[in-house]
Amino acid sequence: METATRHPHPLIEDAYALLRDRELVPIAISVFCILPPEPDDRDRSSPDYVLHEQRMTDDIAARGVRQPIYVMRSADERFRALTGWTRTLASRRAGKATIPAFILDRPLKEAEQEMERLLENEMRHDFTPLERAPIYLRLMKLNGWSQGELAKRIHVSPAHVAKVLAISTKLSADVQALVVSGELSPRAAYALSRLADHGRQLEIANKAVSLPMSAETVEGLVDKELNGSRKSVPKPIKFSVCGVTGSIKGNPLDAFRALHGKLGEILKRVERDPALAEALPSLLKGV
Repeated sequence: METATRHPHPLIEDAYALLRDRELVPIAISVFCILPPEPDDRDRSSPDYVLHEQRMTDDIAARGVRQPIYVMRSADERFRALTGWTRTLASRRAGKATIPAFILDRPLKEAEQEMERLLENEMRHDFTPLERAPIYLRLMKLNGWSQGELAKRIHVSPAHVAKVLAISTKLSADVQALVVSGELSPRAAYALSRLADHGRQLEIANKAVSLPMSAETVEGLVDKELNGSRKSVPKPIKFSVCGVTGSIKGNPLDAFRALHGKLGEILKRVERDPALAEALPSLLKGV
């Protein structure tokens, strides 16, 4: 039977450190033999997950399980899934009797279980931000870690941890549902999490989904909300026409009208007295 290839990425090195050199064996796949992970943070009722599991079921039915699962022995001699629960469910649906597994003979501590599940799923990008958040919070609590320490342990940036936790803890339930469904991007969701008003969060989120809006547009709307009535100062408009260069501040149309009037007055003075042409720099000063 094919064995799992060790991945050089530090996440996998961390995740499988306790499981190296374990024998790969087939274990019975019935509900009496393999228990689900505890806790199970996946939303297994979402349309995306249901489709994902169905595709995996079809693939396993056709080609078998190519990536072993990881389990530990429970107190009653059954197995508790550490990783690969979706593969287990899909294998059952595909009618398989056994599944390849690496077995850890001792029960893992709660913090070790959390780390194993998180790191394997992070490598496959299986978890949504809302599914990662409770695992992040439990790891921080169990290990006494700060957000920065957690980021270092799981090899992500502190900003990533902050965004995941903000999406989970500061968004209204209705907006979170749009993230879970895939209608609202995590980047837009993080921007909305900066708004304290849940009603306003949902209003902008619904608009972002229906129009639709890009994440950058949502960020701009949120910035405008947070800045309140404070108006931004427009940048000067630079121009170059017929050898004349300059910049316009304020309302462009009003500025052009004023400039037109001033230049018209100077032109009339020069036409009446051509000698004033030599004094144009002084005449134009302050225009």
